[in-house]
Amino acid sequence: MTADLPRFARQLSKVYVPNNFAIEFIQEMLESSARYCLEKYSSQVDYNRSIFHPADSEVFPIVLTGLAGVGKSELINALKKVLPEPIVFTPDIASKELYLLSHWAASGRGKPTLKQLLNDLIETGTPGGIKNLTVAQLLKSARSYAGKVGLPLILFDEVQHVTQGDATAHTIEILLSLAKIGVPMVYISNYSLQHKFLLRNAEERHRLMSNPRVMEPDLPNSGDWRAYVEACVQVLGPYLKVRAVDIVEELYEKTFGLKRLVVHLLASAYTVARRSGRHEIEFADLDRAFLSAAYTEARNEVLILQRQLVERRSVRSDLWCPYIGPRNSDADDVTLARKLADERLARTAFESALTPWEKEELRHAQAEIESHVAETKSAKKPRPTTKRTYDNLKAGFERQSIKGQRV
Repeated sequence: MTADLPRFARQLSKVYVPNNFAIEFIQEMLESSARYCLEKYSSQVDYNRSIFHPADSEVFPIVLTGLAGVGKSELINALKKVLPEPIVFTPDIASKELYLLSHWAASGRGKPTLKQLLNDLIETGTPGGIKNLTVAQLLKSARSYAGKVGLPLILFDEVQHVTQGDATAHTIEILLSLAKIGVPMVYISNYSLQHKFLLRNAEERHRLMSNPRVMEPDLPNSGDWRAYVEACVQVLGPYLKVRAVDIVEELYEKTFGLKRLVVHLLASAYTVARRSGRHEIEFADLDRAFLSAAYTEARNEVLILQRQLVERRSVRSDLWCPYIGPRNSDADDVTLARKLADERLARTAFESALTPWEKEELRHAQAEIESHVAETKSAKKPRPTTKRTYDNLKAGFERQSIKGQRV
């Protein structure tokens, strides 16, 4: 079992189906990068100036934010695949080839310092490396290098990992310094870091929080969510005994539409199935996985997210978007959250009124019902459909006419 599970989760983690938000975001980044290059490098003189006399400018970076596990890093990886590869270029003012870059990407994992990040970006050529350079000198060299390679976009992922705890000064210093390179920039962070930024000075908030792009989970009845579930079912193949149409709503109820939790839940369901001596996930395994010890933290988050939708207020700040209010009360996920809350309340009230003997009988009855439902959903087959053509309709009409004449 332990040998199959990591591979099982890895294959599911590779599933990526871009939704409307992802497509629009990628298109925006491509268009803004192209516009930046057209404006900054409109002539040979402008190109030379960007190298030898780079402007002391600053940008207000875009922040891509959302719940942990919603798919922000996957979106950035998809953007990198769409952006052009480095192009060999020999400028008139140079005697050797260099590579024009479509982007430069960095990550907050490993807790890099500002000097490390700038050193990764530039080629100083200074004897002794960066040890003899101040941050201000490195920043000037970074502007020159960005102009030389025509850099139109900086991507900084996993920003919340730069520091631990409540100390955000170091993170803000890095973000503001990278913004001073003057190249359009996108940084990616969870809600928790954005709430910490709200406690900072106004000038820092204005620079780092003025251009948010909020990535929300897909709605439960949307085509984007159904397409993702269908892709997961296709990847699982023989390991899943139920159809995609039967678990679309079930997966959303138990994961709040967060892709990372979908992988976690299905992997936990597979563990439940293997412990029962099976190699296929049945419908009832999803319920058992949701209540399992391994899914405890994820289950608590899902319940809090559903509660926030119903109550329309923040219960946990790291699960509450600081930029926009709750969705419209008629939204599909709000309706679903209210239905689940009502069902939980009614079930709690009913079970609290039962005697111990009645609770035991109820448990056996629920087990039988779950088994029957799982068998029924597993046995369902899609009805064959015949394509409607003129010849088919004509033949059917003739058959009906013959029957009428016989009568």
